[in-house]
Amino acid sequence: MTLEEARESAGFEILVPEYLPEGYAFNYSMVSNNSWIAPENQAFETVSLTYENEEGDIISLSETVYETETPEAPIMNSAEEVSINGKEGKYLTLGDMKILNWEIGNIELSLASSLEKDEMLRIAESLRENA
Repeated sequence: MTLEEARESAGFEILVPEYLPEGYAFNYSMVSNNSWIAPENQAFETVSLTYENEEGDIISLSETVYETETPEAPIMNSAEEVSINGKEGKYLTLGDMKILNWEIGNIELSLASSLEKDEMLRIAESLRENA
């Protein structure tokens, strides 16, 4: 699905990074909504954006809006605390894969890639709520 199609189908405003490392470009997106099968108060909608470079390296950005409070992922308990535009975030390394989680407004964001921590933070900091 294109970014435009995702924007039309999502029930919230999709945030797009203003910064990407050189060579990366938007590849595709997916929108999923579990409200028709979710137990009460556990519904959510997720938009996944995938960026790729010529070598096939991928940056995956997931944006999720929950109907209620965001559940805590147990794997992130051991994550390092980081600051993203003054907001608390969590950074975790799993082998070659790095994961960065944080929130902007009511959107929980998760960035996953094999990039270095400083590049991931730079991408994260380029995502901003539209005023």
